[in-house]
Amino acid sequence: MKLYYFECMQRGDPIRLLLHHHQVPFEDIHIDFAKDWMKGGYKHKSEYGVLPELEINGKKHSQLRAIMRYLGKQYGYYPEDPIEALQVDSFVDALSDVFAFGGMHIHKKFIDQDPNWENQLPDCKTMHRYFYERVQKLLEQQGKTDFALLGKLTIADFFLVSLLRSSVHSEVMGPHFKDIHDTSPLVKEYYEKKLKEWESIIKKSG
Repeated sequence: MKLYYFECMQRGDPIRLLLHHHQVPFEDIHIDFAKDWMKGGYKHKSEYGVLPELEINGKKHSQLRAIMRYLGKQYGYYPEDPIEALQVDSFVDALSDVFAFGGMHIHKKFIDQDPNWENQLPDCKTMHRYFYERVQKLLEQQGKTDFALLGKLTIADFFLVSLLRSSVHSEVMGPHFKDIHDTSPLVKEYYEKKLKEWESIIKKSG
């Protein structure tokens, strides 16, 4: 199995975390954005012009959520019950919207080199705050901060930890989101638990 993504966390992170958590051997192949993706033509060779891609038995597959559902079903992180699966999918889809919005701002800063990229940060913060509030409420309803949903480990946890890692530890976005994180006690508690529990796999994931 081979994972193709850039040398950063972002959208490759949930896959890396899940595979390391289940101790699945895989090759983590880093694509150089400028040299391989933009100038080398890799973008046009990829299935849908996006990364990550996961190669299984010699065939590459793309689209993060589809890959995560596949891996979740393969390794026991995706519910068999249709209603539970719907809950997980709803959570992951909402979280992916936040991922995409944050990624757009990173793109503006580093790729477009837009000097005014920070002008739209208030909108990005609003979306993050809204999502944090929803997660905070879900954790309140569960009465525990061990898992994101359903009282068990699902692909939702790998997505959530990845988003929190990208938000909290990012040199670019982290300072802007610190106040949201610090004022969401249950989300913060959940994240600190996962950092401790998953210390070894997070180190492997980079």
